[in-house]
Amino acid sequence: MDLEQRPVAQKQLVNTNVRSIAWRGVTVTVNDRKTKQSKTIVDNVEGTVNAGSFILSGLSDVTSRELNN
Repeated sequence: MDLEQRPVAQKQLVNTNVRSIAWRGVTVTVNDRKTKQSKTIVDNVEGTVNAGSFILSGLSDVTSRELNN
């Protein structure tokens, strides 16, 4: 089935094959806007996405305040 061939009003994401996606050891590093220094915002996380649920574990001590600065 080609979702892009459906009329616009009926387009939707249909998943009939993938039951879960998992990852581990994911790290995200960005350049700090103020200092221009490298800053790790996600460190060595793992997670799983199952149909209808989301679980994330292994976050470092990063607060939402740090993420928004």
